[in-house]
Amino acid sequence: RAAGLRAALGTDSLASCPTLDVLGDVQALARAGVEAAWLVRAATAGGAEAMGASHLGALVVGKRPGLVALGDDQQGVRDPIAWLAHEAADAPARRLA
Repeated sequence: RAAGLRAALGTDSLASCPTLDVLGDVQALARAGVEAAWLVRAATAGGAEAMGASHLGALVVGKRPGLVALGDDQQGVRDPIAWLAHEAADAPARRLA
């Protein structure tokens, strides 16, 4: 990060790691002290950039990100980025698109 290199979180298969849960990776790193906003970006846009998938990774006109609803009721969340990094891996998930 200090050198300005781009980073991505994710994996290509279970051959290289025990799980395909990128939110679990985000959560482990967040709990170790890595900045939440950087982790969420590395797991979304960073992953899309690493795969050369410029049509994914962000909620922007012209892109086609998958949408997932996390948690049952997150109305009381004050910092959604911190919640994503620290809690989302343990929340129920439902694919929207």
